[in-house]
Amino acid sequence: MTMLLHQFFEIKKKSVTEGADKTKIDAQVVIHRSHPIFDGHFPNLPIVPGVCMVEMTKEILENYLNTKLFLPSSANIKFLSIINPDNNNELNVEIEFSSSLGTYLTEARLFWGAITFFKMKGIFSTQL
Repeated sequence: MTMLLHQFFEIKKKSVTEGADKTKIDAQVVIHRSHPIFDGHFPNLPIVPGVCMVEMTKEILENYLNTKLFLPSSANIKFLSIINPDNNNELNVEIEFSSSLGTYLTEARLFWGAITFFKMKGIFSTQL
């Protein structure tokens, strides 16, 4: 079950490149400015919450894998620029991962053009 996909954001385009040891997902997403989260974060200055950036990454990966995932650990999460949906409601999402026994070693970033909003390195898992 997704929390944000189809309510907070939509996947507009998606392509997948499967390599011998890594898979790469490239997606273009659209953020719905009308989502109620922007009423509180923040009134008159909408900003995508950092937790939503992590959740978007997880849900795009879940959508590709068709399985529920958890984030038990992350080596690095960086929020580099603010995403204001009034200025940037379309984003590119790049996710590279390798898998082993229900764990997915993942590197991801959200960006648009030359602006990187978010980067992370973490391990998603099918079990807590």
